[in-house]
Amino acid sequence: MKAKRKGNKLISRIRIETWVLGFCLIISTCIHVDAQAQSKLVIPAPAIPAPAISAPPIPTPVIPSPVSAIGVSTGAAKGDVRITSQTLRQLGAVNSMTLRGADGRDGIKFNVRSDEVISKATLKLVYGFSPSLLADGSQLNVLINGDVAASIPVDKSDAGKSLERTLELPVRLISDYNQLTLQLIGRTSLQCEDPTTPALWATISNKSVLELTSAAIALPDDLGLLPAPFMDHRDARSLTLPFVFVSEVDNSLLEAAGTLSSWFGALSGTRGARFPVALKAIPASGSAVVLIAAAKPSLPGVDIAALTGPTISVVTNPSDPFGKLLLVMGRDPAELKRAARALALGSDVLSGQTVTITSMVDLIPRQPYDAPGWLSSTRPVEFGEINSAQSMNVSGYDPGPIRVNMRVPPDLYSRKATGVPVSLKYRYTPQPDSKNASLNIDFNDQLVKSLFLFPIDRLTLDTSWFGKVRSRVLGDGTLLAKLQADETQPMVGQFRIPLAMLYPRSQMQLRYHFDYIKTGECGEIIIDNMRGAIEPSSTIDISGYSHFIAMPDLHVFHTSGFPFTRLADLSQTAVVLPNLPSLQEYETFLGLMGRMGESTGYPGTSITVTQADGIAKFEDKDLLLIASGANQPLFKEWASALPSNLVGTRRFVLSDLVYQAQSLIYKDPSESMRRARADISFNSTSDGALIVGFESPLKSGRSAVLVWGVEAQGLRDAMSAMAGGEDYDRQIEGNLVWIHAKKIEPLLAEQTYQVGNLGFIEHSQWILSHHLGLYVLVGLLCATLLAIIAFVFLRALAGRRTDVANGVKRDRK
Repeated sequence: MKAKRKGNKLISRIRIETWVLGFCLIISTCIHVDAQAQSKLVIPAPAIPAPAISAPPIPTPVIPSPVSAIGVSTGAAKGDVRITSQTLRQLGAVNSMTLRGADGRDGIKFNVRSDEVISKATLKLVYGFSPSLLADGSQLNVLINGDVAASIPVDKSDAGKSLERTLELPVRLISDYNQLTLQLIGRTSLQCEDPTTPALWATISNKSVLELTSAAIALPDDLGLLPAPFMDHRDARSLTLPFVFVSEVDNSLLEAAGTLSSWFGALSGTRGARFPVALKAIPASGSAVVLIAAAKPSLPGVDIAALTGPTISVVTNPSDPFGKLLLVMGRDPAELKRAARALALGSDVLSGQTVTITSMVDLIPRQPYDAPGWLSSTRPVEFGEINSAQSMNVSGYDPGPIRVNMRVPPDLYSRKATGVPVSLKYRYTPQPDSKNASLNIDFNDQLVKSLFLFPIDRLTLDTSWFGKVRSRVLGDGTLLAKLQADETQPMVGQFRIPLAMLYPRSQMQLRYHFDYIKTGECGEIIIDNMRGAIEPSSTIDISGYSHFIAMPDLHVFHTSGFPFTRLADLSQTAVVLPNLPSLQEYETFLGLMGRMGESTGYPGTSITVTQADGIAKFEDKDLLLIASGANQPLFKEWASALPSNLVGTRRFVLSDLVYQAQSLIYKDPSESMRRARADISFNSTSDGALIVGFESPLKSGRSAVLVWGVEAQGLRDAMSAMAGGEDYDRQIEGNLVWIHAKKIEPLLAEQTYQVGNLGFIEHSQWILSHHLGLYVLVGLLCATLLAIIAFVFLRALAGRRTDVANGVKRDRK
């Protein structure tokens, strides 16, 4: 009984303790939930503290949000899904892919932005294949980073047709940087397969679409991530980055904005960039650059402490948890310009949320033609300075071309026909016996050189007594020793590229072609062990050429921003805006600065912005005018210098360029000059744009370019034409171009002045070659002078002979 009573007491105590513990848990849970609710309510808007020290503060480590199994950030807001669709052409496949052979491959690269995670990937494939392919043993494979993502069987009933198929790709195979490869495994026979037969083929259209569905990730507010997320190097799409002007817009603020837009343009490269402009209005979503010049800056939704100097900060967009605002601030316009300049030149060393710039000093001023993105005009340039060594290595019997992109100064000039010297160092795997293996070198899709790849039996060894002794002493005196040390054979090729082939945007294509060695029936087993490489120490040298060009020439302005980009920091450029610019004129200004930054690879840190009333101070600069309608007073003042009248009745000067079928491709544009032959005037209210090049009325030898829209919208058409694309069948060239919608009409190409310097002899040759009458006159003068010299010389010689004869006679007497 006692034991039973003790057991009952123990059970009662356990029940009481259980009830108490449960009650405590309920109370603590309620308190915790209430505390969480209160914490969400009292979190203030992000504040920007003013740093007390000049050095960048040490950033607080941020732990990224966990990622779920399907690749979607658990911190992503519901519905914040981004869908990106890009054709293979937009991803880099200029033409459709043709897969040949028993194992044909080709592919493209695609990347994932740093602020996104992929949740779904779909490939909408447009393809076709040979009717000779057998269903048994043939297939098309889609590989991502070397792993098979999908396989498509070959059905004989679909052979020779244009097919479409949608494939869902495994997200787990996708990383930050990706290689999408299309592979053909082909068979035309159940017996012995000849891998070189032309019946083995499949085509992949570059209109195939890769669609990526992603969720946004909230990145930390850290300047160390720059230029992301404002410009992500992984994103191959064109950049659209809004600029917000919070303070009163003046020339200094515009100069700061021009520096930043040219910086982002340089970072964006050939993908292009647009910079929409807003006044005191933060975008509802996405990221933006905000410029503020005020001692006590204010921005809706963001708390900013009083400034102590030029300040750069990054904060979250109050309207979008995944967007960022890049705040570039100063207590006055001068400090704002210093902050913009420091950001453009020193972004790599910034970190933390906010930094204050205490000082920035220029050590070496920029020199003409020293743009980082251009080939140097003072020394040979190694290929390793332009391309990575990895991108200049290929494998396979018929690999794709090695592409070396170059930006060439557009005003190279020479009367010589020798061409630009190239010293090419290359390596390849020698074959036992080959007759057609070669390395073909094209420049801008034009054949320059074809180098024969010698087989092993043609690579003779040094078997002389001296060679054997050297081999024993040095161990590498013979070619055999070199081949034993490396499977590839080092070679050197010297050739020259005609100067006329060097465009401002040029590309050298180097492609290895190896022989398929046939060994008889059932012996054509292809072993993919062929390798080829271009050494980074290969060089191209343009230092022997002068800088001289006939102007105006809108083609070099369009492709290189020349002559404004002659100095990479744009220190000899003045942008002339109307007194009351529109938002579209601001956007056009920033877009042009971005294009110039893309050309030079350097931000325009010394750009000057002015209006018509202050232009006299900048007569020693090249002028870039942006206007629309009749809002530019200089139109009337400079009417005699312009080849068109833009106020009231419009007048255009025309030449034979209107009827020219091909673009101007001569290195010396004056060789294809089209003189003015007609003058037309009319009244119209239609929209459109005009780009005009002419000599600066302020100083001879200086250039001016006008970008003008009939209305503000016309400026957008002009910028679209500058960006170009498949919709445009002509280029911007000559010195007068009319743009309407997607149509470009060059109207005049008449050079009236020259830019650059030539030596006395070269300059004399250039003048004589372009003025036939002067050439004939100088020829007659030279012939007359030579005749006079010959007459004087012969007369003196005759007189000397007479004197000698008279002296002999006197001696005889």
